[in-house]
Amino acid sequence: MATKPKENQKGIAELQKYLLSGKTEIKSKELSAMGFDLSNRNFTVRNIKLGIDISGSAYLLSLADNQKDLDGNPIAENEKLMTRVQTLWEAGKRKITNMELADFNIYPAAMSFDIGNVRLNSFLNLTNSYDFEVINAEKDISGKWLDSAVTTKRVIDTLLKFPFTKEQADLAEVPLNKLLEVFFKLHFKTVKRSDTSLPGLLDLTVGSGKTKIAIELKKAEKIKTTTGRNNCRSQIEDYHRNAGVPLIFLVAGHKHDMEDRNVSACFQKAQELGLQQFRMQV
Repeated sequence: MATKPKENQKGIAELQKYLLSGKTEIKSKELSAMGFDLSNRNFTVRNIKLGIDISGSAYLLSLADNQKDLDGNPIAENEKLMTRVQTLWEAGKRKITNMELADFNIYPAAMSFDIGNVRLNSFLNLTNSYDFEVINAEKDISGKWLDSAVTTKRVIDTLLKFPFTKEQADLAEVPLNKLLEVFFKLHFKTVKRSDTSLPGLLDLTVGSGKTKIAIELKKAEKIKTTTGRNNCRSQIEDYHRNAGVPLIFLVAGHKHDMEDRNVSACFQKAQELGLQQFRMQV
């Protein structure tokens, strides 16, 4: 296996600083002093494109991809920038300066770019700053669904995205429910585990107030026994009667457990109650 060529770290840092200062043309002798090989008329250093000008004594600088920072990382995935945008937003500010973007190794070449649920716009880069615009009014600026936008369909769509594995199918309900909580918090503003604000002890709730939706998680292997089946049917009936919010009956486990007649009986009870049902199986 071939060894990856060692990068000119010092030269790269100098070149990036040069471009961030607003200079888009650099003399060949300066590039050479930075330690770059100038045998090619055109070359790329991470996300900086260099092309020799008509005089042959200087190189013009531009970005290979204006949706990436100078190292070639997508701006949309810059967590530190997202935190900064959130801080500015919460402080009532609706713009970020080009100088601030430089702190995140970002050269302002694009007219706009998105991060989270915020679009940063700059009018021809004439203002030396980017204005904030919310992309989807039903989400917060980090891209999570607001409580007012929570629906059963969106909760189900999120369950469909959950990467359920064989290892997770072997977990007990409590640790699996914790994983679901962490995953749902990536997509929704308000998520609670073991919510005691409703009668009983529901495994997970999404949203709040009138939009709150509850999830009751059961492991298939636990309800395939006669006792497990009876307890499950009784429990979801009690929740349905007392919770006062839409309830999703979620069963997780291995396919061979899902096919047991006692598990099917629990799904049958959920259907009779008009509950939304979801199978998570491997």
